[in-house]
Amino acid sequence: MSHKSYSLTGNVAKLNLRRSSPAEQDVSIRVAAQIALLGRVPPRLRAFSIDSAHRLLSCRFVFDGEPSFADTDTTSAVVAEIVSHHWESLRGLNEEHLAVPMPGKIDHLRLVIFERCEESWTNWTPSGR
Repeated sequence: MSHKSYSLTGNVAKLNLRRSSPAEQDVSIRVAAQIALLGRVPPRLRAFSIDSAHRLLSCRFVFDGEPSFADTDTTSAVVAEIVSHHWESLRGLNEEHLAVPMPGKIDHLRLVIFERCEESWTNWTPSGR
């Protein structure tokens, strides 16, 4: 497991989360996260979830086994893009990269952005990759 924390300050933002309703904040963060994830889903990524309580952005990436440097580098770029959209409104950042091999239970944060389909009819089985 790797964990990164940052303190953020700045003047640029596309949306000020402090002046938005909780529902608007959730939509804005979810859209920014989904856009940032486009084209950046490593094959072993099982899930990505976020929370933005108290102006602290928490991002959790769950991998099927230990993530490689390329995996964490790719997902950190996702976080950087999300932060670029909400820079002024955030006061901190927590980024987690967890290893939870299949079929282990995933502990999501409040907003699930991505979860890999691991149903029996897919090829995503521990021996089927």
